[in-house]
Amino acid sequence: MTRLDDRDQFLRDFRREVNDCVRVVTTQLDNQQVLGDVLERLSALKRDLLHSRTGDIVSASAYDSLLSSLNRLVELVSRQAEVEESNADVTESFASTRVSSRQRGSPKFNITRAQLEFLIACRFSPKKIAEILHVSSRTVSRRFKEFNLDTEDYSDMSTESLDETVQRLLAGNHRIGANTVVTLLHNEGIKVQRERVRESVRRVDPAGVACRSRRVLKRRAYKVHCPNSLWHLDGNHKLIRFVQ
Repeated sequence: MTRLDDRDQFLRDFRREVNDCVRVVTTQLDNQQVLGDVLERLSALKRDLLHSRTGDIVSASAYDSLLSSLNRLVELVSRQAEVEESNADVTESFASTRVSSRQRGSPKFNITRAQLEFLIACRFSPKKIAEILHVSSRTVSRRFKEFNLDTEDYSDMSTESLDETVQRLLAGNHRIGANTVVTLLHNEGIKVQRERVRESVRRVDPAGVACRSRRVLKRRAYKVHCPNSLWHLDGNHKLIRFVQ
């Protein structure tokens, strides 16, 4: 094998290894163990690159270019590994400990009201709060009830203000229902209970409610001779108005 063949083979292997490292990092960016393994592989690549230059397999310009790209990749992976390590430390610091109550049963988790209020203020969902505290979702739910907390921060706007806002959003369009209005309110930063929105739509646009109610399909009752003798294929009926 000639030196040219050695160079081509080395460059192919080098690119394949780098591409595989990039693939692993991009697919498992939040896995600290994987990031550490990738850093070890990149360090091995740097050693191989140095040996290839020592053996005069690659030219000086190619060596400098490959080493520069490799160093940038190492820097990016190292930075991400530091971020994940920091996040892991923060998560561990929130992990709840058990406190013995000197009663029968498993010791109770020490979860304070201040902890839950802080995590709720950070817009974490109950499921995510359970992961941060290293407890089950049921434990978090029980603490919410115990401290009378709610993750939903609904607006306290009056009924009159809500009706005015809903009327403005409807703008005379009788095809807009309560679900769409809820989304439009969220886009304006207004979070209102869905039932309140439904009632407001009924008050503001009774004609539209009646119009949409007439289009509700009635469930059919079929009488057939035997199973599979009749098939009913459902469609997306909300799109019917666009094809009529």
